[in-house]
Amino acid sequence: CVFTENTAREFGGAATLNGAEVTITDSTFTGNGITSECDSEWDCEDRGGGALSVDGGHLTLDGVTISGNQAGNCDGNMGMPPLSPAQCSGTGGALSAEDGAFVQLTDTMITGNIAGVGGALSGVEDAVFELVGTTLEDNQATLFTPYNWGGMGGAIYLNHSSAELYTSQCRNNHSERPGGCIFAEESPFTIIRSELQENAASSGGGFSAFAWDQAAPIFVES
Repeated sequence: CVFTENTAREFGGAATLNGAEVTITDSTFTGNGITSECDSEWDCEDRGGGALSVDGGHLTLDGVTISGNQAGNCDGNMGMPPLSPAQCSGTGGALSAEDGAFVQLTDTMITGNIAGVGGALSGVEDAVFELVGTTLEDNQATLFTPYNWGGMGGAIYLNHSSAELYTSQCRNNHSERPGGCIFAEESPFTIIRSELQENAASSGGGFSAFAWDQAAPIFVES
């Protein structure tokens, strides 16, 4: 299936899943987006998923391409005047997950997506990502200057969530603040036989991890 140039105001430009168990194979999501801008720093966190929004449940993506999607009217193409340079007011340019959602991505390509946090993927409130043979490339997290919000996790943003990357690639992603590939706040993650290459950020070009109240284990193996 092909999902192209669909829009939503707050969540899931192409599709929103709420507590469902869904498998998507050999499909493409291109040019989808969230149309609205937030009106406060806290409101920015409550809209996202340029292509897909997952609230609880279980989503499996196998052989899927997610490219050129945006969370939050980043460049004016979603019907509102653009900010220059491009600035986003949403989470998860390709996909946002929350409330214990479990998202499995196998042999999937996520490229050229943009958001305020998590240029490709955003996980909050106990979301879990498992990536196998998946590529995250040319994604971007921008700073939304009206509220000095965002700019973290060029590819992946985690807040009280977790991620596992196996035989995957994260390359040439960019964030204006920490975490060129991964930004993790009190969120454990695992990287096994994967490559983080040519990512860029203000600090932690590969990954940046913060733990304020509890330990968040990080495991890396070649």
